[in-house]
Amino acid sequence: MSYVIALLQKKGGATKTTTAINLLGALLETGATAVVCDMDREKPDSIYWAENGEELSEHVIPLFEDNPMKKVSDLRQQYQFIVIDTPPQLEAAALKAVLLCDFAIIPCGAALIERRALEEAAACALMANKPYKFLASRVTKKTNATKELLLQLEETKTYFKTYVTNSVVMAECQSKGQWVGSYAPSSSSHLQYRSLVKEVLQTLEGVTA
Repeated sequence: MSYVIALLQKKGGATKTTTAINLLGALLETGATAVVCDMDREKPDSIYWAENGEELSEHVIPLFEDNPMKKVSDLRQQYQFIVIDTPPQLEAAALKAVLLCDFAIIPCGAALIERRALEEAAACALMANKPYKFLASRVTKKTNATKELLLQLEETKTYFKTYVTNSVVMAECQSKGQWVGSYAPSSSSHLQYRSLVKEVLQTLEGVTA
């Protein structure tokens, strides 16, 4: 069985690409077959990330077709996981990704503007009748803003218990074209994405049960 996972968020810079690339790496680490599809024709950040090195070059591809259904269907025959990195503002490409996906991840940080964008991203998944979960990402521990975000996500009851914190290695691994588990093995960021993948797999089992 294959799964299509879409990364959604209205706000640019909300770690959709960071989440997509590191989710890919953590999935590959489990032995699964996986690929990231970049749907942002104007600013294909996942592709730029992979071009900085060789490790991810075969695992990140463009998905710029006006009708991507056939390509995604073909990819389902080749990979267990297809992770779609979408453009911001919930553009047409992002809406297509929602329709194609089995599950959506909505990354969000502690900035107020990102929290306000949560409802719109969730509404998009809900209208398409697709399951989703929020992911607290790029947060700083022990700050009031992070505490408020985590409380808000807890109230939704639709969130990952794993959250991803700010770290220098997350920025550095991008410049090397690697995912954080290769760049900084056993770092806190690596362990966080390993934990996230476990939650994602458990969630997908529940979705298809």
